[in-house]
Amino acid sequence: MIAPWRVFDSLYRHRSLLWVMIKRDVLGRYKGSALGLLWSLFNPILTLIVYTLVFGGILGVSASKGAGGNRDFAIFIFSGMIVYLLFAECVNRSSTLILSHANYVKRVVFPLEILPWVVLGSATFHFLVSMGVLLGASLILRHWIPWTFIFVPLPLICLGMLIMGITWFLSSLGVYLRDMAPTVIVITNLLLFLSPVFYDINDPSMSPRRRFYLELNPLTFLLGQMRRIAYDQQLPNFLGLLIYFVCATLFAWIGLIWFQKTRKGFADVI
Repeated sequence: MIAPWRVFDSLYRHRSLLWVMIKRDVLGRYKGSALGLLWSLFNPILTLIVYTLVFGGILGVSASKGAGGNRDFAIFIFSGMIVYLLFAECVNRSSTLILSHANYVKRVVFPLEILPWVVLGSATFHFLVSMGVLLGASLILRHWIPWTFIFVPLPLICLGMLIMGITWFLSSLGVYLRDMAPTVIVITNLLLFLSPVFYDINDPSMSPRRRFYLELNPLTFLLGQMRRIAYDQQLPNFLGLLIYFVCATLFAWIGLIWFQKTRKGFADVI
């Protein structure tokens, strides 16, 4: 039986290999492009500009709580979007993760369980770049940076454990069920609108029933905490994050057990 703390075992024991693979994954994404790694910076900047122009200039939407109007609303959306994009990038890649690394499957000495950590590490790099853009946007558009930004790692760690559990589950299922990839993409696309990315769950106009269903979404709490930190300049819910972390870690532990049980048949299927 795998002990719960073994969830972090491969992260520590194979840290050197993980660093190399994460670096290769990040650089490989932009291999052959003229701008290379700069795209990881330009993409979030362009996204933020589009949000500002579309929701502010064209649609004329403003944030319900912000005094900065359209500019605040762009930051409001972006602070939630980068959390969703981190989640979606990892989950969308998970169902084909083992299949795309089929050459590692028959290598008995290769620790397949670290592949989800590679995906998470690569996505976290892009998240951190986007977070830098968010900091810059807050300074330029709002003329200040919330001191509460120092607490960003807390919801990020919780989200990471949730992602690891899902990725261990889906990466193993994807080996046996080849229809998993398009199914997962459809579900993550739906989650964009079923999560409070473009709207505020605490809006008084939202009915309690709709709010209840939204709160069943595991992303809702983390999106709310990120906005408290990055947008509202409020302290996060420390107790809530602790409970979430424990539950997410237990979920990741179950996902790891599932992965290790099912990996025995990978070579036969691939």
